[in-house]
Amino acid sequence: MKRSVRLLVIVGAIAAMIVAIVLLQSRTTEEPAAPAFDWSAEDPDRVTLLQTARDQIVRIEVETPEETLVIERRDDGSFRPRFAHDVAFNTTQVNRVVGNATSVSSRRLIGEVDDTAEYGFDAPRARIRVVTADEEYSLIVGAMTPARDAFYVMRPDDPNVYSVFSSWINPFLTTTDALRVRTLPQLATDALQLIRIRTLAGRPIEAYRRGLADEGDAELGFASYLVTSPFARTYQANTNWLEELSEQLPQLRIGRFVDDAPTNLARYGLDPPRATIDISDADNTLSLRIGDQTEGGRYAMREGRPSVFVLSGAEPIVSVRPYATISAFVLILNIDLIDSFVVEAPGERFVGQIERTQIDGEDEPEERFLLNGTEIADRQFRRLYQWAIGLMFDAEGATRTVGEPAATITYNFVDGSPSRSVSFIPENQNFHAVVRDGQTEFLIARTKIERMLAAFRQAVAEF
Repeated sequence: MKRSVRLLVIVGAIAAMIVAIVLLQSRTTEEPAAPAFDWSAEDPDRVTLLQTARDQIVRIEVETPEETLVIERRDDGSFRPRFAHDVAFNTTQVNRVVGNATSVSSRRLIGEVDDTAEYGFDAPRARIRVVTADEEYSLIVGAMTPARDAFYVMRPDDPNVYSVFSSWINPFLTTTDALRVRTLPQLATDALQLIRIRTLAGRPIEAYRRGLADEGDAELGFASYLVTSPFARTYQANTNWLEELSEQLPQLRIGRFVDDAPTNLARYGLDPPRATIDISDADNTLSLRIGDQTEGGRYAMREGRPSVFVLSGAEPIVSVRPYATISAFVLILNIDLIDSFVVEAPGERFVGQIERTQIDGEDEPEERFLLNGTEIADRQFRRLYQWAIGLMFDAEGATRTVGEPAATITYNFVDGSPSRSVSFIPENQNFHAVVRDGQTEFLIARTKIERMLAAFRQAVAEF
């Protein structure tokens, strides 16, 4: 093809594209935009069914099949549901009802209909009455529209049926009970100060956040929380329990209110209560009395308040076993605090020693590790020490405090503090009682003690 012909073809193609673009733009410009929903006063479907100022409202009455909700203006200008008892209401939700009572407009005019029953007016969903200083406004709410996004609404003196968005009507369909405060004191679960629980089994559990007064106790290690009850000794708190508790507390929920003026708390299992919860952080305290089981949870009440309600989420908190709240190590001590420890059994004695020599210019002392007077490797010594301090309880229920121990471990401190020891006295063929200072509360499996002694025997045999 000649160059001139090719040029003509290209020019023609460009011209065709330009014409097409112009036609397309022209067509697009001429096409009318999709009509937007018009809420202007000229929209015939939008009829103001109710209009008043908030400060003019004296009372709002909503009659439903469940009850008649009455919200009244108080002397200070706030609004409060009418109720026989002095209880707390959710101000935000109450104000939402009041706000909707100032203006209600239709979404669509249905017009006059032959049978209002088809629109639910034979059994109205609600009758709304707004009383102001000068006049009254009334609306009758029928069924929902098939699209479930609006309600059919009428006025007593108007034969027309209107559809009104459900977002305008739903706030009126609440109940007095639904407007009540259901929130419990919010706690900073990562900064609890005091935990007191009396379980359903009647066991008192008490734990607190460790303070400066506890820093000197070598046995408490680096624990953030200490458990002081129900056991005779103070133990480090089990971190798993603390994590579970921090997840369980936000799950506490008030369901329905049962009795605002109870005359017989025993009928709810609240006198005496089946369990109690008293937990605080630096700013707030949650105090609950827990009663009998019922549908949806347990009867409960807040300390110092008369209302009985159904509480969900409390079961795992008040069912916890005290044993699960503690770190179950028998006696755990930092090796840096120890200069020797002794493991004794009938006919056997194993002495572990650490000789420390301070070297000029060095921050840390030089250490030699000995077992029964023979130097052994650092790693081997620490493994043996781990056997001694790594022993863990298996259960509560020990009773034996006298008898020949299957083993005894004694720890001697670098700073000359009094030695600490623990003995393991056979309780039965499977368990030993763990005895300290003449007291016992816990059992440990016999096999754990046997494995520990076997490790020391093996180490000595390798000399």
